[in-house]
Amino acid sequence: MGSDSSRRVPDRYAINLIREKARQLVGNYGFTESDREDIVQDLTADLMSRLPKFDSSRASWHTFVDRIVNHRVARLIEFKQAPMRDYRLPVSSLSEDVTTPSGEEIPLEDFAHEDVVRSQHGVAELSMEDQAALRIDLRRAMDALTPEERDLCVRLMTSTMSEIAAAMGIPRPTLYERRRKIQAVFEQAGLKEYL
Repeated sequence: MGSDSSRRVPDRYAINLIREKARQLVGNYGFTESDREDIVQDLTADLMSRLPKFDSSRASWHTFVDRIVNHRVARLIEFKQAPMRDYRLPVSSLSEDVTTPSGEEIPLEDFAHEDVVRSQHGVAELSMEDQAALRIDLRRAMDALTPEERDLCVRLMTSTMSEIAAAMGIPRPTLYERRRKIQAVFEQAGLKEYL
C-alpha cells in the first residue's frame, strides 16, 4: 500500500469537518451539548488511528477523511440508538406509581424484580446446569469450525465485517461465506439464539 507519509495529523479540512459533524449531532439522536467535545475527541481519535492507511493512489485526502468521519458518525448514531440505550424510549422513575388491572396503585419498583430486569436487558442468569450445558454446546460448535471460522467468530464479537476484512486483508464476500458456515453450525447445534 502506498501510504502517504505526509499525512500524520488532521489538517484544517479534517478539523473543520469533525467540528461540523459534532455540531450536527448535538440535538439529534440523543446527543446533547455536553457530548460535543466527546464527539470531537472520538472522531479525531478514530481518524488518527486510521491515518496510516491513507493511500493517495486510491483516494484523495478529502475523500479519505470524509469516509472515515462519516463512517464513525454512523457508528456513534447506531450505538446511541441501540435498544438498551435508545434515547427515544420513555424514562420512568421506579418510585412512580402504576395502576394495576384491578385499579390498585403500586410503585413501579415492585414490578422491577432483578430477574425480570436482567432478562429484559439480555443478561438473564442461567442455572448452573444450564450454564454448563451451554458451555458444552458452544465448545462443540466451536470445535466443528475451521481455525479460520473460529477466528472470524471471535472477531465478530467486537468488530464489523468491514473492519475484519480490512484487518485481515480478506475480501468481504469470503468472510460472509465463512459467516454463513458458522451460522449453519450454530443452528445445527441448537444455538441459533446466540447468533
